[in-house]
Amino acid sequence: MSNEIRVQGSLQVNNGSLQYQSRPSSYSADMANEKGAAPGRVLATPAGVSVVFPSGVGPGGVAFVQNLGTSPVEYGLWDAALGRFLPLLEMLPGEFHVVRLSRELGREFGTGTGTGVSVGTSSLRLRSIGASSECVVMAFAP
Repeated sequence: MSNEIRVQGSLQVNNGSLQYQSRPSSYSADMANEKGAAPGRVLATPAGVSVVFPSGVGPGGVAFVQNLGTSPVEYGLWDAALGRFLPLLEMLPGEFHVVRLSRELGREFGTGTGTGVSVGTSSLRLRSIGASSECVVMAFAP
C-alpha cells in the first residue's frame, strides 16, 4: 500500500512586532492494513489513564489526539514498573495534535549489558489538569 494517510499543517503567529508564518507543509504516510481510528474517546482524569490500542493499531502509526473537554490535558509516557508519569505534550481545551507514535511504544531500553529491552511496562498516558476532560485518540496502523 502507498500514501493512504495525508497530513497537512501550518503555523501563523502575530504578536506585536513578532510576525511568523510557516509555509503550508504536508506529508503522506503508508498504512500496512485497514485497521485504525481507534481507540476513540478517552476520559483523561487527574490521576491519568493509559491509552489501550487494539492489536495492529498504534505503535508506529499516525495518531490524531484532541482535547474535547474544558480542562488542559497533558500526555506522555507512563512507566508502570516505576509508577511514574513523564509528561511530554500539553493540549488546552479544543487543541489537537497529529503525531506519529514510536514503533517502540511500550518498550524500555536500558544502558546495561545485554539487550536492555523489556516489554509491557510503559504506555501512552493522558492526564487532565483540574477536572476530568474528554479526549479523542484516533490511531492508525503503521
